[in-house]
Amino acid sequence: IDRTNDFKQAGETYRNFEDWERDELILNLVNTLAPVAQHIQDKMVEMFTKCDEDYGRRVREGLQRMANKTKLEGIGTADE
Repeated sequence: IDRTNDFKQAGETYRNFEDWERDELILNLVNTLAPVAQHIQDKMVEMFTKCDEDYGRRVREGLQRMANKTKLEGIGTADE
């Protein structure tokens, strides 16, 4: 094999999921990746995007929402 496409099968599987299955997958990935280091999140989003552009975008947006929510929850705490 001259060139392999390590992301083709994952992308096809993602696209074959029902909408609710994709939603559940994204939610699970976002919840799992939210507490990890930024460089790991970035690498995972890059890999999901190689599988399918929508896949990577949705995980990235979910992580951004989670980060914004965490920042907002920190406002007005006793630590200030």
